[in-house]
Order: sequence, then structure tokens, then C-alpha cells
Amino acid sequence: MDSVSVPTHPFSPTYQPVPLLLQVPGLFVPCSEGNLPPSSLPGNEAPGEPVPKNSATAMPTTEDANYSFSQAVSQLPLLHPEGYKPADSTSHLKGLHLHISADCRQRIINELEDFSNCIDGKFTLPSRHVLARFFGGYFSSFHDHFPFLHVPSLRPENITAELFIAIAAVGARYTHELSISIDLFHVAKALVLERIRRRKATRRIAADGKRFQPPPASSMQLEESSRRRDPSLLRDRQQNAIQTLETVLLLVAITTWSEPGSALDALSMRSMLDCLIREEEELRMHQELYDDWESWIRHENIKRILFVAFCFLNMHTIVFDLPPLMWANELNADLPSCEKEWKAQSEEEWEFIRKSVAQTGPSFRDAFRGLFCGITETHERLKMNQPSFSSLGGCALIHALIQQIWLVRNVRLPLQRPEDRLSADQMSAFENALRTWAIHWEQNQESSMDPLSPHGPIAFTSTALMRLAYIRLNMNLGPIRYLSSWNPRLIAESLHASPSIQRSERMTQAALHCAHALSIPVKLGLSYIAETQVRFWSNQHALCSLECALLLSKWLDCVTVKGPSPPLTQAETRLLEFVAQLVAETEYRVVSGKTNERSVFLSVQTVRLWARLYQSKSVWEVVTLIGASLNVYADLLEQDYLLT
Repeated sequence: MDSVSVPTHPFSPTYQPVPLLLQVPGLFVPCSEGNLPPSSLPGNEAPGEPVPKNSATAMPTTEDANYSFSQAVSQLPLLHPEGYKPADSTSHLKGLHLHISADCRQRIINELEDFSNCIDGKFTLPSRHVLARFFGGYFSSFHDHFPFLHVPSLRPENITAELFIAIAAVGARYTHELSISIDLFHVAKALVLERIRRRKATRRIAADGKRFQPPPASSMQLEESSRRRDPSLLRDRQQNAIQTLETVLLLVAITTWSEPGSALDALSMRSMLDCLIREEEELRMHQELYDDWESWIRHENIKRILFVAFCFLNMHTIVFDLPPLMWANELNADLPSCEKEWKAQSEEEWEFIRKSVAQTGPSFRDAFRGLFCGITETHERLKMNQPSFSSLGGCALIHALIQQIWLVRNVRLPLQRPEDRLSADQMSAFENALRTWAIHWEQNQESSMDPLSPHGPIAFTSTALMRLAYIRLNMNLGPIRYLSSWNPRLIAESLHASPSIQRSERMTQAALHCAHALSIPVKLGLSYIAETQVRFWSNQHALCSLECALLLSKWLDCVTVKGPSPPLTQAETRLLEFVAQLVAETEYRVVSGKTNERSVFLSVQTVRLWARLYQSKSVWEVVTLIGASLNVYADLLEQDYLLT
């Protein structure tokens, strides 16, 4: 494949990589954070194409590679004997949050007794060793994709029963104990619903009491002064509200990605999440600096909950083609801090990191508005050392761009068809915004194409979302996929019945993104990636793969017809050869013959390659659903070939 030259594209240094890897078993480390495609690597230059001046080719250090590998191995549950106590209970050691003591488990049991009216009396809380295993599954697999919990300060003995059980429910899936996970989910859902009901009832009673028996002014002043003298009451109320919101967020995640029966749960839970964010006064953001670690943790925790909630609610727009509940312009907060600062294990480490990074990044609104300013202004800002966005901030911004594309496509005149293209001005504006986002992504020192990066997989996931943004910019796939049916046959038939695409330079660039997204697992081995690495990929990769497979197959149908009119451009020809080489790299035999036969072969086989990536049993049912749907879609394409 390296001999196949690929069309040069503004994003190729970062977003179209075929990485060179260290020979570390089970570990993928790209040659740099700005990998080059094969045509841009030294020695693989296409005739007449210069090598980029700023190509990064330095290999990572052995220390970095070992850290990535050890990070995946070390996050196992700590099963200490009864009565074990850490040497220093105040230190924030890695793995401390995985220790579930007998007292902690008993506290949860006692708290459950207070909610006996809403949970099944037959429910039995798993043993502390099983719970420790579930917590280990959560923090080693799910947490890094949505890091809104502050692990160094998290203590199981200090969190509410509903959050404790919700964490265990997610973690049980990653230990492949589905039946227990389902039971824990229903208990956590019942607990949080009852907790919210009781809180509202208490507030209603308090409001009625004030209405009928208004206290004198002196009493109100006394109450306010007592609150000021005892800020712990406000902190406790705020912490309870935060943990309730974190619980609902985890339940939204479970219902979004899990079995078909939870689709309605996902819609109801997302409404509850949106209502809690709008109602909880304790979650209001205050734009001020926090010098002490404890206050900063609370402030950053709220920010991350808001941004992760925004990303999840936007995933519902992507998956179910629903109008967004939380709009990008509603996020009135600074972008989240870098992952290194969020993961600091102690106040001393946090202070040391804080001195080396910008203490306040741009606000989300300013950063989002800045994406549309233009490339020249972006470079000027970077020359002035203005802070860029963090990994989580970049993920929220690319979600905001996808949301904006959805809004522009759906706010159209009734006479316009859904497949109609956007105007030239709209396309240019979004392309410039994506190009600006890419520049900032490269400036983030924590950005990496390695899903096992010590800085987490969020930056890696963001590149998949960027591909989805390019696809949505060129094709209106929202109402096409029919994912809400949870039926592979219906999903495949909806994909098969979708309108064909029109050839253009922009469509070729979108197809190029799809081809390079497929080239990475093909290079590294589809079967190996499917059996091992997909576990560490976000489910958002599977959603992006579904749309990549559809766009690439539609593009192949257009460019490989007999006597295409107009004739294929040089870029289209080179990309077509690149896709052919991708197929040849797999165990499938390349059938030589007529152009029409070859075109159908490529279209079918590329879809089957995507399906193979998600054929193994997944932790989440939505990934298995996508793999099965792509297989059926390939069968339908093959039937078309047999009928012609």
C-alpha cells in the first residue's frame, strides 16, 4: 500500500495516518502525534509532490511506551484481605479507588434499606471482591472515554449508593457479567429516581412553609448568616447534586449503547439529564479562579459534567436523529483543563502542573466562534501563544460542529430534499471551521492517535468524529440509518435504499477520510484489532465506521461505472487504486475482470472489511448491531451484482 500515492489533503499530516509502530506486544504507539500518510513519508514521495516541511517523524521514547503499556496492566482491582488499610489514607495513590472495604459495602447495604420501597426485595449487593472487579472494569475501560469523575479524590465510602451502583453496573459490562450489570442498572435507576422525587418533595414542602408562614426579616438574615458561617452545608448539597447528575449521566450511557428495550429509557433519561442541569442551582458556573485544589476540583468537576453531558446528548442527535436538547450556545463555561492537570495525584503535583499550563483557557463560546474566524487569524493567535483547547474541550467543539451541521441541514425550506447539498458559502464556512479545529488539535500536546495514550483516548476519538463531520457535511445520513429500530435488516435496507451521491472534489476528500480510517486497522490487522483493540475504542468509532462504510461504498458505485462522465480525475483514480490496495491487503482474493465487476467487488468488500472490525462480541450491543447491519448491507450489494 505504501507505493500507492494518495491525494494531498490539508489534514493528511494528522488525520490520515498509517502509523509506524513500536514493537511492543499488544501496544500501538504511533511514530508521532502528527503521523504522515504513506505518500508523505520520506522515501514514499509521489512524483512531483514535495515532502511537507513540518513532518514529525520522531519515535516516542521507551519510557512513554512502557507507561502506556503499564497503565493498561496496572488498573486491576485490589482485593485486599478484610481489615486492610492503606499505609497513608490521605495520599492519592493509583488504584486506591479500586479498594472496596467491608465497611463500605455495609454502608451501601444500609443505605439501600432506606429505599426498600422502590427496589426489588430479592436484590442482593455483590460481594466486595466482585464490586472491586466491577470498579476496576469501569476505571480501566470506560472512565478514560468520559473522564468526569475525579479519580485521585474519589473514595467509594464517600459516594452515594446510586452512583456507587451505577459505576458497578457499567464496570460489570467490561467484565462480561451482563446479567449482574442489568440488575445493578435497574437498582441504580430506581434509587436515583426516588432520590430526585424526595428532593423535589422536600423543596416543595419548604416552599409551601415559606409561603404560608413567612419568617421575619431577622430570621431570614440569621439563616443566611448561618449558611455563611457553615459553608459545609452548601458543599454537601452541591456534592449530592453533582453525584445525582453523575449517576444519571452513567444511566444515559448504559441506555444509549445497550439492549434494544432500553431505547425508550435512553430518551426519558436524557430528558431527565437535561432537566437536572437546568434546575440544579448548585451547578451554576461561576467564572472565577480557584487557587486551592479542593475548590478547583469541584469547579472542574461541574465543567466536565456539563461538557460530557453535552457530548452524550449530541450523540442522541447523531444516533437517533433527534433535535438537540442542549445547544452549543448554551454552554457558558471555560473549556475543560488538560487531562494531565485533571489526573494530578496530589495537590503538590497539581500546583506543579498548573504552573506550566495556562490556568484559564478560552471560553467554549469564544473557542467555538473562533473556529469560524479563518485560518490566518488562527495562525496569528497561535503565534501569540494563546491557549488552545484541551482534549475534552476539542471533543466538545467537534460535537458542536456536528450539531451545527445537523441544524443547518434540518432548517430548510419544505421544497428542498434532504439529500440536497448545502450552499457553497455554508460548505466553505464549515470546511474552514474543521480546518481550524485540526490546527488546534495538532497544537494540543496531549493529542495522539494512540487509543492507549497516557493522556487518554479522547483525542483519538475526536479524529473519528471529525471524519463524521466531513461525511455529514457531504451526505445527510441522519434520517437514513434507522438505528432506532435495533434491527440489522431494517438498518441495512435503509442504507441500501439511500440516494446515490454526486461526484465532486469535496466528495472525493470525504471518501479519502473514509479510506484512511479503514487503512489503519487493515495495516495493523483487522482480526487482531477486532479481537483486542476495539475494546479500548469508544463506541463513537463504530458509529463513524457505519457512515464511513456507507459513503465509501456509494462513492465506489459512482466512480467505477462503465464510461464515467465526466472521466475520473487524477485524485479519483489514485483514491480508487488506494482502495483496491486496501482490499488486496486482506485475505480476500482480488477478482480481475471487467470494470463493473471490479467496482461491485470493491464496494462489497470494503463494507465487509468494516463489518469484520465489529464482528466480535462487544461489551455494548450497539457495536454488535452495527457489525451485523454492515454484513447485511454487503449482502444486499452482492445481490445487486448478481442481478446485473
